[in-house]
Amino acid sequence: MSTHRLHILVIHNPVAGWQRRGKLRRVVRYLRLAGARVTELETEAPGDATGKARAAEDFDVIVVAGGDGTVNEVINGLGENSLPVAFIPLGTTNVLAWELGLPRSPRALARVILEGRTRRVFPGIVNGRRFVLMVGVGLDSWAVERVHLGLKRYLGRLAYMGAVLSYSFLGTFRYGPYRVRANGEEFEATSVVVTRARRYAGPFVIAPGADLGERFLTVVAVSLRGLANVVRYGAAVAFGRLDSLPDVKVVRTARVTVTGPEGDPVQGDGDLVGRVPFKVSVDEKPIHLIVPG
Repeated sequence: MSTHRLHILVIHNPVAGWQRRGKLRRVVRYLRLAGARVTELETEAPGDATGKARAAEDFDVIVVAGGDGTVNEVINGLGENSLPVAFIPLGTTNVLAWELGLPRSPRALARVILEGRTRRVFPGIVNGRRFVLMVGVGLDSWAVERVHLGLKRYLGRLAYMGAVLSYSFLGTFRYGPYRVRANGEEFEATSVVVTRARRYAGPFVIAPGADLGERFLTVVAVSLRGLANVVRYGAAVAFGRLDSLPDVKVVRTARVTVTGPEGDPVQGDGDLVGRVPFKVSVDEKPIHLIVPG
């Protein structure tokens, strides 16, 4: 990508990146030293990034500075001729950064924005809304709904783990059940992740065959209840072995329908995006993400 008079719009979520403003400032400084024009806009409320992306004109690149949820908002604001999107990971888990192999240092991130290649990615769609990585229902969606914002800021993914374990230990999580319909079959699960990505909760691989550039979904569904099984599933995620457990079902499909207790929360890319029931498919129109060359 040519750096000559490159005009870059940076959409920054100050809540997601409140502890990492220095990293953003350094990336922007390197971009400007390289000759790029940089316009910075801060989001002011949930959903604000969608409107800012929709209104973007006369830019060459949109850079999302925040977490996976901020990327989700931006891609839902992209029009027909969408601009390429780069990512400065400042959020809690930054699954997309792991998935794309982004570097960590500000100088290297600036180099990716200026010199990286574009990768065609097909988002998923849940009830008409785009997502980049995954949607889920069950323990992870309840954790997203109930996690304390202050703990999330200070503890990161540990805050989610604490929410999951407290639900399980106190016995307040009802484990669905959820009915999943995919590839002409129907099965029951206690928690379900429908993913476009290989990774989950950061660097942990749960769907080795998934590919952001291909037009299919991977369903990862667990079926057992109780604290002991929650701990067992968590350990399997940490060691990249979840898909090998006999009580975990993995299905590759183009479309998924999930029903269950009506009104249960559904998380998408780390934020709440809807309620049960829901349908998931793959968008026919790709977006373009800037990745290391």
